[in-house]
Amino acid sequence: MKFCINSGTSILERRATEELAYHLNLIKIRGIENMEFVLGSSAAKRAGINPNELKGLGDEGFIIKRIGNKIILSGGEKTKRGTLYAVYEFLETVLGFRWWTPDAMYIPQKPKKIPNQLNKRIVPVFEYREALYINHWEPKWSARNRTNGLWERYGGGVPPEWGGHRKYACFVHTIIGTLIPVELIKKHPEWYAIFDGKPNESQSCLSRDDVFHATMAGIRKILKANPDAEIVSVSQMDNHIYCQCPKCQAIDSRAGSPTGSLLKFVNKVAAALEKEYPHVSVDTLAYLYSRKPPVGIKPRRNVIIRLCTFECDFLHPLSHPNNHTFMRDLKEWARICNRLYIWDYTTNYAHYILPHPNWYVLDKNIRIFRANKVRGVFEQGNQTSLGGEFAEMKSWVLAKLMWNPNLDGKKLIHEFLCGYYGAGASAIERYMERVYKKAIEIKYYAGSNAIRECLRKRGYPECKTGAYLDLNAEPTAPWLTPKVLIDGLEDFEEAIKAAGDDTTIKKRITHARLPLEYAVLLRWDELRKYAKHNERKWLLKPVKKEACNEFIKKCKSAGVTRLGEGWTGRNLQWLKNECCKGKGWK
Repeated sequence: MKFCINSGTSILERRATEELAYHLNLIKIRGIENMEFVLGSSAAKRAGINPNELKGLGDEGFIIKRIGNKIILSGGEKTKRGTLYAVYEFLETVLGFRWWTPDAMYIPQKPKKIPNQLNKRIVPVFEYREALYINHWEPKWSARNRTNGLWERYGGGVPPEWGGHRKYACFVHTIIGTLIPVELIKKHPEWYAIFDGKPNESQSCLSRDDVFHATMAGIRKILKANPDAEIVSVSQMDNHIYCQCPKCQAIDSRAGSPTGSLLKFVNKVAAALEKEYPHVSVDTLAYLYSRKPPVGIKPRRNVIIRLCTFECDFLHPLSHPNNHTFMRDLKEWARICNRLYIWDYTTNYAHYILPHPNWYVLDKNIRIFRANKVRGVFEQGNQTSLGGEFAEMKSWVLAKLMWNPNLDGKKLIHEFLCGYYGAGASAIERYMERVYKKAIEIKYYAGSNAIRECLRKRGYPECKTGAYLDLNAEPTAPWLTPKVLIDGLEDFEEAIKAAGDDTTIKKRITHARLPLEYAVLLRWDELRKYAKHNERKWLLKPVKKEACNEFIKKCKSAGVTRLGEGWTGRNLQWLKNECCKGKGWK
């Protein structure tokens, strides 16, 4: 097998060559001895590619083309990741490789034949693609599945030899603490936001010139330390507080939204920054009080609006009536904003490990983002601990959809389940359908009180056209009936038996069953009573203390340290304390 690569042999072209050679040596390809693989734009032109074919590919676009016995895999002339992505696209869609997780890969077993007609040109729909799951904070997995975020606060991001990433100088909730040091703002209480008539240190007043100058000083310091950064976040803190001083209130009144004073401030920062750092964009949030677009003010050309789905119903697609106010805001932001990103939520943050049936809307929502001119997608999962519900599946499926929104989400889920859980896949799929079917039957608001309060504060009407799966659902959610939970445990028991002697698959299935065990432990007395009354087989340890200890042992084996985000205080010791409260502990 012969390789021809760009004579410059950049670090990425060398990586692309190594990755191609590594994978090709794992499988059989008919006639490969007569083929020549051509990597990189210079080599592609020497092999007969018209230079015009390489135009307009940007940082990540590429062509895959067969000319006689030559297979051309090339990004554009000034590509960042294009040639490397061309190799992965070829390996995945032409040869059939899959990279489920950092330590689980599918290698095609049957001999392959490269089609005689091969001509692809791909430019990704979204310029920014990130699935924030701790399971997949691994540069190799990220590159192979063509995600380009990999939150730098954890692990240093994707290094240059694996393609690099969209680099933020600082990321989210930045104005106090990151840009303006807490020690500095404490010396200037006049910088605090005025909320309900009193100074509030959790946000700053954005109509003050001294706050602007302090923010700019912080930005310059951060950009000096991160000269290759593409984006800096100038964003509100994570709460419902916003300044109501006369000046800010006047701006917000004209704008019809508290977003007015925030966006005016961000635009001012962006205008000043553009002169010094023309390659850097300013990112801000449309979140909680700032979700509603303002009237009479638009984001500058170098401003990115990151719209958050925080209050949404994730059982139904965003086009469902339950989410009509979000769709209204999305469409308006798309109208006034040149560069719109999404911050989406794909797990349960109050209970990472609880069943969370948002599985079948993931593809629909990605396509809604695309249809509304969104240019970047951030899918937040369980980023503070391993063990999120179906985290491995969700992060892989989301990576595929962010790269190609046309893919069918349900087919992707089926493919992952078969590839990752082997013979146990059909029983797990049956369990998922069971939970989803029960949830979709509910026709009243069934969300958490916390999100209900958020909706009320924002003036959004309570939705009554179907169950509301929000990001803080509780173990008592009406779709998690005793029957659904007991049936689910039986499904997983069947899946484990189907795995036979495959210890790796059995371990994966055992870990995937933890969400059901968690729900049962927190509703022990109710479930024991139901099982006894309905003569159902009890599939956990009969004594609550033993069942809890076994669950904790499995969690430790799976690397689970938290059962919810840090603010919940839910960890393994918390669970043990909760289990002690009910009956049946001894």
